[in-house]
Amino acid sequence: MKKSFGLLASEPIRVYHYWMRYLALIALACACATPAIAQDAAVLVGRIDSLYHASPNWRVEFDQIVRYPIFDETEKESGTLEVGPAGRFRLTTDRHVIVSDGDTLWTHNKRANQVVVDRVDDAGEAVRPVDFLFHFKEDYVKQLCDHEGPGQCLYMKTTEETAFIREMWLWVDVKTAHVRRAVYKDVNANETTFSFRKIDFAYKPKPGTFSYETPPGVEVVRMP
Repeated sequence: MKKSFGLLASEPIRVYHYWMRYLALIALACACATPAIAQDAAVLVGRIDSLYHASPNWRVEFDQIVRYPIFDETEKESGTLEVGPAGRFRLTTDRHVIVSDGDTLWTHNKRANQVVVDRVDDAGEAVRPVDFLFHFKEDYVKQLCDHEGPGQCLYMKTTEETAFIREMWLWVDVKTAHVRRAVYKDVNANETTFSFRKIDFAYKPKPGTFSYETPPGVEVVRMP
């Protein structure tokens, strides 16, 4: 059984889906500065991997739209993702703040007025950015495609029956070598679109970025 992270029962977003959505963002954002002149899809994805490991600290701003066909609902959100070495990251959106120092995971649900504190090892599947990026590289068939959009399209489809993310598309601007748009479909047929506004690989995190101090008046739940 996957942990609920203390979300209210009325919350429409299950935390596991929320996690996987943003772990996809981590992998996709790595592509924002990948050269778009790659000769084939494998080379392009290899450069994504090289860029990630060569950039211990980076920051990206994004907008996202999630469409839930089963519920006929659309959700919009904006945020920032800050990534550091050894599994450290800080994700800030309109409704959540999720922080890890590589060992501890803090999940602040602003709607529930609650912070859940857990160990990364106990928090569920693929919560480390490097773990997800590895699967993104290894477990998807990749090919260039001609879908219309703001740049060269790269298509990826999972080879794993149990994978949460089934298909992904990236559109890369051939002049600036930035990903302008990223779309993926999950196992529930939900479609998530990310638009990247900027990425900074010269980013220097401030002290305390990858730890979390609970605001006054917010409930703290510590997982056993």
